[in-house]
Amino acid sequence: MQKSIDWLELWRELSERQKAHGKRAANKNDEDMWVSRAKLFNADVKRRWATPDSSREFIIAKLKANPDWTALDIGRRDRRAGDADVSARKTGHDC
Repeated sequence: MQKSIDWLELWRELSERQKAHGKRAANKNDEDMWVSRAKLFNADVKRRWATPDSSREFIIAKLKANPDWTALDIGRRDRRAGDADVSARKTGHDC
């Protein structure tokens, strides 16, 4: 029988880890942690937009052809999301 996942407890644990990580990052220097994250995000966006992307071009063409449409960017899976998977495995939760 598979162990039942306590999603609320898992969410709390992941949130606490993220808070602790943010505090450590903010304590390394007095700069607001969001300033450094925004700079990294900006550099990453510029790097990605410097090269052609057929998916992005497809979406842009669809939006131009249908100006009444709206696009919702739900983000992407990245290193930080991957960390959540590792945390879940370490706690014995099956994701």
